[in-house]
Amino acid sequence: MTLVADGGAVATRTVAVGGGESKTVSFEYTSRGEGVHAVSMNGVSAGTVDVTAPTPTPTESPGQHGFGALEAVAALLLVALLSNRRRRER
Repeated sequence: MTLVADGGAVATRTVAVGGGESKTVSFEYTSRGEGVHAVSMNGVSAGTVDVTAPTPTPTESPGQHGFGALEAVAALLLVALLSNRRRRER
């Protein structure tokens, strides 16, 4: 069995199947780039695959910091200390 993408063989497997049997054969292939790619198996079209770029995840901008766990603990500690100080002053 030969997997073809965009006219070129990308993977080949030799499979023996006896009479009355069936087998599942899988292929993994990493596309060379974005776009619509024609795919076939042993000369029979399997259709097309549309490969798109992954959606970028948001990241911090330079000079802009997030509010992480350490900052959250420090803020809670500061609030607790200020609250305790106010109670003593009364």
